[in-house]
Amino acid sequence: MLASLGTPTKERTESAYAPLPSDEGGRRRAPTPRPKPQKPFWRPTTVAASLALVFLAAFTLHGPSTISPSSLIRPIQPSDASLAPWERLRQLNADYDPVKEPFGTGNARLDLYRNEMLAAIREMFGHTSATSVPMLYGEDEELLEDMLCHLDLGCSDFKPIPKRVFSHGEHDTALSQLLEWQDLNAELFELQLSNNEDLRTWAGRRFASSSIPELFDALPSPAHQDDLSRFLALLATGGLFTSPTSHPLQPIADWSRNAVDITDRVLAPAYDPLSPPSLVVGIGWTGYTVKNPLNPLFSRSAGLAFETFGATPGHPVLVDAVRSIWRSARLVEAGKDEGGKGEQSVRADGRGVLHFGPLTGDAEREWAGAGVLTDAVARYLRTRWATSLALISRSPVPVRVGDVLVLPMGSLNARRTRFAKLLDWSVGRDFSPLSVEKDFVALEG
Repeated sequence: MLASLGTPTKERTESAYAPLPSDEGGRRRAPTPRPKPQKPFWRPTTVAASLALVFLAAFTLHGPSTISPSSLIRPIQPSDASLAPWERLRQLNADYDPVKEPFGTGNARLDLYRNEMLAAIREMFGHTSATSVPMLYGEDEELLEDMLCHLDLGCSDFKPIPKRVFSHGEHDTALSQLLEWQDLNAELFELQLSNNEDLRTWAGRRFASSSIPELFDALPSPAHQDDLSRFLALLATGGLFTSPTSHPLQPIADWSRNAVDITDRVLAPAYDPLSPPSLVVGIGWTGYTVKNPLNPLFSRSAGLAFETFGATPGHPVLVDAVRSIWRSARLVEAGKDEGGKGEQSVRADGRGVLHFGPLTGDAEREWAGAGVLTDAVARYLRTRWATSLALISRSPVPVRVGDVLVLPMGSLNARRTRFAKLLDWSVGRDFSPLSVEKDFVALEG
């Protein structure tokens, strides 16, 4: 029989010991007062205050500091105005240090970057050609043209992100979350909700003649496959991806309202600052040091939020992300072939080693998640726009660099309660726990 969970009624009880008569007239002595119980030192308020001090100390030691967006604008000297865009790019990237900025492949050469992306497109879509440019047809050819425009210093005709929002989920809550986006953004023309089986079927049909279906099956878990499908869906159709645990707080059109444009005009003479962005990402973490023990993306000085991001079809960042996932899958498989578990395996082609353990807790993030997105965006910003993601990540306001809109820390993964925002601030995941102006998308909890 289950016991009641209600509060029991307190019963009156008589003492078993009668009071002793006094020496004066048999009067009763007053009962001896009981000592008050001592309150424990570790009261809830004390514990909370102690934790706050610990968090404050951690923030002081490891937390981020803001930087003025105007300081990110490179000065243009009179002699610089006559430079060709490729000369200006080389000049601006002269200070690139792969040790201090360990993103991408360790170089900032646009020609090498372009060749790698062309090779990835060729393998991704399954068409071969005797020329360096893959032979693509129909919508695939359009994707290739869009990608090449982003990698051409003479092209500024960047396409805007399609007004489409999609998410992955199987419950009514995911559908209601998507409808929240429609309520705030009347201009959206399409909402998409898919589960893992739908995504696998779509990937097999859309990339039937390529290595993508094989890559999909090679990933070790549905979570890895879900991450890959985010990149593939944006690559093929464009739009904005959002997780089923994210809730929009402000219309998408307002995200760039207070953005500071730091695009170098010599590097992009035909650039239109009023044009809509082709890539939208938000900072999820930034810190003083490269290897911050509180940083979820441990080996980086900055990391991007993976819950919400958007891009145009064929954007080089998406191509680079899929290429990175495919490369890691091959390295893991090579390690298994050598009799191991795929950890720290060297490929015969000398492309290097895995920078993560496939069986560790951060494997998904580094193999197919936020780590991949961060590296791809950082490489594109440095290689194409001669800009450091680590520096931009410390801006308290949105920053526009060419076709990229980078939203400040906490904008796309904001907390919904003051207490949660305070905790994020205490460990360096928010610049100000009191500000809500920059909160565009909030996470549950």
